[in-house]
Amino acid sequence: QPGAARRLGGATPSSGDDDWLIEVVPVFLMAQDQRTLIMDTVVSVRPPAAAGVSGFSGRIRVFSGSESDKDPAGAWLANEGRKLKEVSAWLLMESLDMATHAAEGNMGEAGPFRTIRYIEGGTEKMERAQLISEQCGRLVIRNLRGEFMSVPARPPGLGGTADMRCTPG
Repeated sequence: QPGAARRLGGATPSSGDDDWLIEVVPVFLMAQDQRTLIMDTVVSVRPPAAAGVSGFSGRIRVFSGSESDKDPAGAWLANEGRKLKEVSAWLLMESLDMATHAAEGNMGEAGPFRTIRYIEGGTEKMERAQLISEQCGRLVIRNLRGEFMSVPARPPGLGGTADMRCTPG
């Protein structure tokens, strides 16, 4: 299966026949109200020639959940910026995961284009897009520009739906 044995390039000697090449240019942004961290990534994933998949090249945008503290800037920077670092790492991981799934052709079937509503900080945003997947309070969508996005779903009280598979216990 392509990508099953992922490893850091250069970590072990290799002929290069089974190496995946991933190029990433991440840009981290913060919403104006400082409640949401956003990562725009231009990413290229090239599989080895023997993998039989075409790869992926494009833009992926990942939004964090909203910070609910009354002082969001303070919450991001508390404990030497621990939350900022953790969320930044998670955004990068989510972006790379989406890119490798796209490269392998495993993004799933996209539905028709429709208006997708999501939360950015304290504001509801809309994007005309195809829903790729929905689970654990997140939506993966492809917008009209062909870019993938991972956004927080609207909470059930705002017209969203609860995913019972993500409920603890």
